[in-house]
Amino acid sequence: AADPAWIVLEASGAMEVGVVVALDAVGRTPVILNPRVSRRFAQSHGRLAKTDRVDAAMLAQFGWERQPVPRPLPSDLARDLTALLRVRDDLVGQRTQTRNRLAVARPVVRSVLEGQQAALQTAIATVEQELAAVVARDPGWTALVTQLQTVPGIGALTATILAVELPELGTATTKQLAALVGVAPVARDSGQTRGRRAIQGGRRTVRKALYQAVFNAVCNRWCRGSLLQRHYAQLRDRGKPMKVALVACMRRLLGLLTAMVRTGCTWDQLDVHQRADRAAVA
Repeated sequence: AADPAWIVLEASGAMEVGVVVALDAVGRTPVILNPRVSRRFAQSHGRLAKTDRVDAAMLAQFGWERQPVPRPLPSDLARDLTALLRVRDDLVGQRTQTRNRLAVARPVVRSVLEGQQAALQTAIATVEQELAAVVARDPGWTALVTQLQTVPGIGALTATILAVELPELGTATTKQLAALVGVAPVARDSGQTRGRRAIQGGRRTVRKALYQAVFNAVCNRWCRGSLLQRHYAQLRDRGKPMKVALVACMRRLLGLLTAMVRTGCTWDQLDVHQRADRAAVA
């Protein structure tokens, strides 16, 4: 008989997906809370004990105090793409582990590890083919992935990762996206002390894909003179370490990507290129 304003539940390793889908189907999309956030919230209220009853009470209190806004539930196709990306990420990790073992393996086990590595490589290729096939089923996803591929350094796989794992592109600001991805420096200051800022948290899959894209864009000869490469060179000339400059370029790229999606233009159609060309002529 209750008509709650919010339904709040913790993420539990995808075990919550069934109830989330069912609630969304009847128009009561719940708020999915990071367990670390809910635990810190309980501790901030002095609740050190952890039981199901305590957790439920604190989740209800969180909804009452914070009034969070539920995120729209991804479509079936988006959830399929997410599942495929998760499987591919696991397979790539297993391949890396096998490759490392193979580098120091004794002859008696080399054939086994080589067979395992070949099987993993085949499985990864199969997953990537399925990813491309699922994207091709929907014109909207196909257009978005094709649009993101116009960026130097971004291929089909990276474009798919960005489209699936970062649905906020086109609606969020650059600062919001940097915080979501985990490329925003976190301050560690206290009084007169100025600690060293570093990035942390965020969406690891997106951050890794962005790093690879930026690295390709600034280090490859075929990108010579590109916007990101010039930005990277300016940062390095100012004495910034390589990793710091690359992360700064990742933030710059996020801003350009969200502008592309928001305006529906390709990389070459961005106004920032035209301004740079006019400045160079002047």
